[in-house]
Amino acid sequence: PYTQHEPLSEEGFEVWDVILRAGNQLRVGRNGIILGFDITALAAIATALGYDTRILLQLFHYAESGLHQAIKHHGNQHHEERSDPPVGDRG
Repeated sequence: PYTQHEPLSEEGFEVWDVILRAGNQLRVGRNGIILGFDITALAAIATALGYDTRILLQLFHYAESGLHQAIKHHGNQHHEERSDPPVGDRG
């Protein structure tokens, strides 16, 4: 399996958990260009989950660097269409 970017520490897993839960918490520029994560929002989510934000705040910047690399490599667009079910059909 592909494990090149797999978290190797408890804090790494916590950062990944927060990013997955709050991946839409982004800072966006005037032209819709993604500038980075909303670190304040990520810290609030980490706190709510009971994670040590002192460590995670340092690691969020590495995750943000990865976000910037992905945008540079793949562009600033969605790669797949979202197909959220209508509000009444969420199961």
